[in-house]
Amino acid sequence: MEKPLMVVKTKGMCPVCGSKDMDVELYTYKIPVEGDVILFVSKCETCGYKSTDVIPFKLEGVDRLVINLPEDAGKIVYVPPSTEIHLERLGHTLRLTEAFKGRITTGEGVLRLFEENISNERIKKDIEKALKEGERIILVNKDKAIKTVDF
Repeated sequence: MEKPLMVVKTKGMCPVCGSKDMDVELYTYKIPVEGDVILFVSKCETCGYKSTDVIPFKLEGVDRLVINLPEDAGKIVYVPPSTEIHLERLGHTLRLTEAFKGRITTGEGVLRLFEENISNERIKKDIEKALKEGERIILVNKDKAIKTVDF
């Protein structure tokens, strides 16, 4: 069996302790049944947090996805670069650029992207309210790169 091929090695910010000393590595690899996959491996040098994710290349992406909170809070979603995230009830929109690396997250994590990318206190309060009361989140990506993982 072939070894994974490292394609990216960089530093990132730890979601647990906030340190910017987290090693992040991206590999491509071929596994039986699934075929080609992307392996994401991260480890924080400060607090020891570790995370791994595997994304099959063959997943079909969509150009639009609706997430209803709180029902879909735990749904696994890949949010690619150049995605628009609309909070329907609150009326807020976040446009992620090509600089956004893409992220595997949950339905709730999509909402948390707003907190990471804005500094407006009113919107941050709206996000907390949405987590408690619910929200309809619409993701749009013209490249059909939004993916969900069903277990």
